[in-house]
Amino acid sequence: MTEKCTSCSCQYPPEAFVYNRKTYKTCADCLVKKANHRAIKNTTLGGDTQNDVELISLKDLSEYITESIENLEPSTRLFLIAQVEITDISILDDQSFKIIANIITHNIEEGDVYT
Repeated sequence: MTEKCTSCSCQYPPEAFVYNRKTYKTCADCLVKKANHRAIKNTTLGGDTQNDVELISLKDLSEYITESIENLEPSTRLFLIAQVEITDISILDDQSFKIIANIITHNIEEGDVYT
């Protein structure tokens, strides 16, 4: 009698689904491969939740991103987290927020040229 692994879809005997004295629906080989992949991913990301924050003005943001992409090594992964903070909202009304949201949406949609 064989069982089907939920990860690789291969048929294995029941003992192939036992790992560390527990029974899984995924074979032990796939469990180990996934664990190793997660470990490598965490090592690549540094496992450090503390990141340096660099403030860049909106007018310089496009140039900064372009230069960052051009200076990457071929196998480098790029993670970009952007936050826009409007500090003086007293000068904005509801219509201004809609205009700003539409501009941001338009620029994000236009951003596919970086791929």
